[in-house]
Amino acid sequence: MILSETLCSRPAGTLPPQGRGRGFRHAVALRPGLTLARADVTYNRANELTLECPGTFLRLHFRLNGETAIAGTSGDYTTVSAGSILILAQPADCKKRERVDFDARERSVTLICNADYAASLFSPDMTLPTCVTDFLRSELSDLSSESLPMPMK
Repeated sequence: MILSETLCSRPAGTLPPQGRGRGFRHAVALRPGLTLARADVTYNRANELTLECPGTFLRLHFRLNGETAIAGTSGDYTTVSAGSILILAQPADCKKRERVDFDARERSVTLICNADYAASLFSPDMTLPTCVTDFLRSELSDLSSESLPMPMK
């Protein structure tokens, strides 16, 4: 696989840390519809962010360090802890709310698939987490997620 030389400075739903902390967010398009994002950010204040998320995406978020809480436009917050994999299904034009604490450090790697790329990888007939099946069937109106422990091997 050849990585694209084109860097994506802001894939949908991410923000640079300017004014919120120090560190970086970096993304690279691997193929059309597939982006790899990585972050190493330490927040300089507690933040409650609302991120506009244009487009429809399936995210596989590997949280290496730090803790945050996320929610869609409505609903309860879900904690995302170090050592977890968050599968996040994002329907078109939803909002993502995120809370981080003062001096929280986020280190993460995220694979971001658009709807077409995700549909080429998975079939709704496969045994998949409910949020992925609902995403593939376009049955979501807000963020939906499932968190799994990251295997240590």
